[in-house]
Amino acid sequence: MPLSQYGVCIGTLLRLDPSEQGTWYHGVFTVQAGGQDYECTVDLESKLQDEVQYQILPNLRTDLFQPVLGLGPGYHDLASTSASGALDYIRSPLLTGQGCLTVWWGLWNLIFQTSLPWTTTDGQDAVNVLVSQISTPDAATLFVFGEPFTTGLGMHNVHMNQGDPPSSPDGIDHQPDDGIWQDGGTIIQHRDGSLHAFLSKFPTQSLNTNSQGLPV
Repeated sequence: MPLSQYGVCIGTLLRLDPSEQGTWYHGVFTVQAGGQDYECTVDLESKLQDEVQYQILPNLRTDLFQPVLGLGPGYHDLASTSASGALDYIRSPLLTGQGCLTVWWGLWNLIFQTSLPWTTTDGQDAVNVLVSQISTPDAATLFVFGEPFTTGLGMHNVHMNQGDPPSSPDGIDHQPDDGIWQDGGTIIQHRDGSLHAFLSKFPTQSLNTNSQGLPV
């Protein structure tokens, strides 16, 4: 079963909030969108253990982002389809348009047991990188993809939402939330119009999934 609701929050960075160390470590920031404040929480698993992976994608193709660029400030539901502007780390041309480089990464990872272009690190380091991306003076607009809070205004599941194993290291089965075209992430539009993405996932999540978003 996919997420119960999925969409994008579009606005500007209002403030950086203290990161949270609860059951899971979260990077937290607040976006002002359509005259309202949305708390955005990026789940990074653990503060000090290498349990998260991230990558930065610079200079995304704006023509592939038109469905979302045409939306105004605020939260918008998105259908989990390729035409809505939804993100899919595996299937989105917006995120996978690396051409031959993607093939080379795959071969390199197979041979050397690495995870390029993903960086495996701890939550604190990932927070620092996220903050550097969203708080740069060049950042004009934030597009935060994920699941809206059921109570209050905010976004969570701002990470990959497919490819989970039947039992994750936290002892929880996250597969009921898995699905395609519903991945979270933060895309930053700079003042010059260029688009840059901060994406995150967990090392246990597979980048090879079926039509239900389950690992193959």
